[in-house]
Amino acid sequence: MDKILIILICSLLSFGGYSQYSLIAGGGPDLGLGTLVKGRTTLNLGLELPESEWHTMRLNGTFFMPLNDINRGNMVAELRPEFTGQGNSVISVPVTESIRQFALSYGRRNFAFNTYDDGLAFYFGSNTTVGMLTDIIELGDYDREKYYFPNGDVEPGKHYYRSFYFGIGMVAGLKYQLPAEWRSALTLELLGDYNIMIYDRANVYGTYISPLNFGLKLGYRVDIF
Repeated sequence: MDKILIILICSLLSFGGYSQYSLIAGGGPDLGLGTLVKGRTTLNLGLELPESEWHTMRLNGTFFMPLNDINRGNMVAELRPEFTGQGNSVISVPVTESIRQFALSYGRRNFAFNTYDDGLAFYFGSNTTVGMLTDIIELGDYDREKYYFPNGDVEPGKHYYRSFYFGIGMVAGLKYQLPAEWRSALTLELLGDYNIMIYDRANVYGTYISPLNFGLKLGYRVDIF
C-alpha cells in the first residue's frame, strides 16, 4: 500500500512540474441517438493534470440526472387455486422504473493557438469512458399468499439491475482564461462517444445506453496549485 501511495504522489508531482492542477465543474445536455430516452442532463466534476503547457490529462466523473417513476404498466397476478372464490381471479400489479447512471472518463487534451494557462485556446483530444447504469424496477404491493405470477413469483418492492458499458470517443472545445487574480477559466466542449456494453443485465443497450452519444458541456475551471 505504501509503495502504491509513493508511486501516485510521484506521478502527480511529475505532472505538476509544468503547471497547476485544476478542478473543473460543469454540466450540459447529453444526447443519445436511437435510444428510448433521447436527452439527459449531466453534472460533471473533473481534475485536469498538465503534461506541458500544450497538453493535459483530464479525469472526469459524470452524473446523469435520474429518471424517476417511469410508468411501465401492470403485471397480471392470478388467484391461487386454493383460494378460489375468496377474491378476484386476477389482479393488476403496477410496475414503475427508475434509472441511475454514473460514468468515469479520462483523456488527453491538446491545446492550439494558445497554451493551457493563457487567453483563448482551442483544444481537442480523446475520451475513454467506463460507466454504470442502475435500472430500478419497483413492483407494487400485492398479497403473495393469495396471488401469484404464472411465470414465477416476484417479490414486491424494488429490484436493482446494474449494467456496465465502455465508451471511446473524441472531444473538441474552447477555453478562455479569466484574469490572473481569478485563477480560473471557462470551457465549452463537444464530446462524441461510441459505446459498447460490458455487461447488460437489464437490456438497456439501445434504450438508455446509446451506441452513439453526443454531449455539450459548459464548465468552470479553478486552478488549485
